[in-house]
Amino acid sequence: MKRLLSLTVAMSVVFSSNIVLCRVISQSSSPPYAAVLNISGCSYPCWRGIQLKKTTLSQVDAFLRPDKTITDLSFTQNGLCWNGLSWEACTSADQREKPINNIIFRPPDESNFRLGDAIALLGEPMLTVEICIVQDSSDANLGAILLFKKHVRLSVVASVQPNDPRLTPFVKVRTVSFYDDADAFFAEKVPWRGFGQAKRGQVNCK
Repeated sequence: MKRLLSLTVAMSVVFSSNIVLCRVISQSSSPPYAAVLNISGCSYPCWRGIQLKKTTLSQVDAFLRPDKTITDLSFTQNGLCWNGLSWEACTSADQREKPINNIIFRPPDESNFRLGDAIALLGEPMLTVEICIVQDSSDANLGAILLFKKHVRLSVVASVQPNDPRLTPFVKVRTVSFYDDADAFFAEKVPWRGFGQAKRGQVNCK
């Protein structure tokens, strides 16, 4: 009986340890972009308690200044910029005591943050705008801007085959932007129809 009780206790300890280990592995394996974009915080377009059209530029500085993950925090001519986990970010406002208009994140050049990752994080896009293909001799680049729910806008870019340009899950994300009215900037908007061949559009990409 004592042996059975000891075995039961030992198995319980091992089982509990495995649960803890799985949780630690799960947390440690979270992709870096999830930490940067802070998906567990307030709802977009709010980021770390910073709200578009409500939080002032000075308040953003006060919120981020104590954060040890934020570096190179400094005011610029048009706003406030910083670096977090190797991602560059900026926000802008008319004045320091005025509410901010946007927050723009730029992954590092070596980042593996792709369109498929963004869709897994944000859900499917609502609209696609300004798809364009730029060809220089034998090389071609595809650029596009995608609008998501909750005022999130993505710009993507990728090298493509000139005769078969496609939006794929592997297209690299160039910027992630939060805007109060993300779709107000564009006159031509096409509903998202999934991945596939991109039609030739404008000759230049913004």
